[in-house]
Amino acid sequence: MNDGMLDHIDRLIKERPEYEEVLHAYRGLVQLMEGGTDPVRADTPGEELTARKMDEGFPLFSTDDLPLDLESASALLGRFLKHLSRAEREDREGLRKAMDALHADEDWGGRLFQAVLAKDRSALADLARAVDLSPKVLLFLATTALKPSVHRAREAFSRYMQKDRWEEGYCPFCGSPPDMAYLSPRGTRHLHCELCGEEWR
Repeated sequence: MNDGMLDHIDRLIKERPEYEEVLHAYRGLVQLMEGGTDPVRADTPGEELTARKMDEGFPLFSTDDLPLDLESASALLGRFLKHLSRAEREDREGLRKAMDALHADEDWGGRLFQAVLAKDRSALADLARAVDLSPKVLLFLATTALKPSVHRAREAFSRYMQKDRWEEGYCPFCGSPPDMAYLSPRGTRHLHCELCGEEWR
């Protein structure tokens, strides 16, 4: 995240004052995301294996084996929960309970991230219910906390992706589905990954 994102949010607040409350809350999260994560530590895939994966329609990684820094993601999630629990929100007590659970149980954050990456709605709902928080809120916060680590991994391994060979409807990096599609000025259709932000034709 960078100043460009903050500037964009500020423009949206001016253009859409009816969304100021939610945009202001998100702006606070973006500011907390500054600083990034530790360098990615993972074996780099070989050129031959990468080419074979691309040719056979397999992404470079799956959500099960993404080289993510979950420790940094958990720390960032804790900062999110602390920040939002101080605001005048209806779910403030649930945010505090989630923060307590994150600090009291070293496995809680890992279970949450695993549920998010596996799209396990049942596990996510159980975790949310235990802290009296909406599953949608918990999903959003966990996904946002994962973003810096996911983006760092994608940047580290982008040169191994051979997107000119990729013709699938899921992400060539992490295998996640797209959250949107758009047409380029030349009329080619591109997809945008819901998890890592990768784009492909």
